Amino acid sequence: MRALILMAFVMIGIASAAPHVIIVDPVVHTISEGETLDLGVVGPGQRLEVEIRSGTGEPDFQGEEKDWDRLLVDESSLPIGWEQLDSKYYERIMKAFVIVSPLAPDGEYAFALRTFDEYQGTDPVRFNAKVKVSRDVFRFQVLQEDVTAGTDQPAVYAMKLQNLGSASDAFRIEVAEGLPSKWAYTRDVFVPHNTEQTIQFELVGTDQGEYNVHFTATSLSSAEIQGDQYAGLIVRSSIIEEMKAAGRGMLLFPTIEQIVYNLIGLIAINAFE
Repeated sequence: MRALILMAFVMIGIASAAPHVIIVDPVVHTISEGETLDLGVVGPGQRLEVEIRSGTGEPDFQGEEKDWDRLLVDESSLPIGWEQLDSKYYERIMKAFVIVSPLAPDGEYAFALRTFDEYQGTDPVRFNAKVKVSRDVFRFQVLQEDVTAGTDQPAVYAMKLQNLGSASDAFRIEVAEGLPSKWAYTRDVFVPHNTEQTIQFELVGTDQGEYNVHFTATSLSSAEIQGDQYAGLIVRSSIIEEMKAAGRGMLLFPTIEQIVYNLIGLIAINAFE
């Protein structure tokens, strides 16, 4: 009897539960009808993804949770120039998208979303979302001041890309100036929202010399989301670099040959540094 009473109380609690929406990305939050959700900061032209779980929080006649069938963006609520893409039907994690206008000035904006239950009769949940548009959602850093490499050998730079916004984005890294055009190289890097990536970027110099290289990293969503930094590149004869390398670390040669190799490395380091 006690078990039946307890079950009855549980069922009453479930039956009285109001439908809600569980947001899982780009923030984690449970929201109800008419409430406002802060989605953080996004840049102009970026594609903001809103993800929710399918559960409605409301039971069916068997006591099992009903499911949302779709997440919709109210197109009429969007600022001018913004675009939207509703979620697909029946996803376990539903994804709707809002694309910020590439011309949107910095500032705060709002729009509305709603859920839809096609078959089980759950009342829709309508809620508002607010975002801050800012060009200041990205940081770019070259982690070395100078890199030295031999001719026709890769010079490897470590670079950090920080995405400070709520929209995931891809960034194109390239050399804006400071090198011959024949050395041109670009690399695209995807950086999820609110994360950072450290990557390697290689340049191969064919002519000896010292260069002041201007690196840029630009969002593929908007040229207004960008970072840049200068770093040095020293290209030397490959023979000199190999000689210097011979003086670094333990070498697995017979004793007499090891002395000769160390002497070569010592001469190279003293002569060229």
